[in-house]
Amino acid sequence: MVASNALRKIGDKRIKMVGIDHDEVVLTAIKDGYVHGTMLQNPYGQGYIGSFAADKLRSGCTVKASAPFKSNALTTKFIDSGTVFAGVNDVDNYVMSMQSITKQLFETFEATYLDC
Repeated sequence: MVASNALRKIGDKRIKMVGIDHDEVVLTAIKDGYVHGTMLQNPYGQGYIGSFAADKLRSGCTVKASAPFKSNALTTKFIDSGTVFAGVNDVDNYVMSMQSITKQLFETFEATYLDC
């Protein structure tokens, strides 16, 4: 948000910036040409896939040993909920973009991550 506002304040559209998240300040800066686009972290998918996985585990499913988790240095495992780039042509439909990547990931989620 701060960088988006700073680019608008200096009025120079030659600087290429890609933001993160979908704050209204960033979305407006994209529409107005001050920001090239933003990477959506997909809170829709985090909630949708996360609650689905929790319910499946609660119902007796187990995590596959071969599940392709992303790990950090502490060996914590993460499920990728997807990210989507939203540029000037996508900014008005960014929610649909998040729903689309979630649907794509969800199609193979159970077969990839769970033994039910």
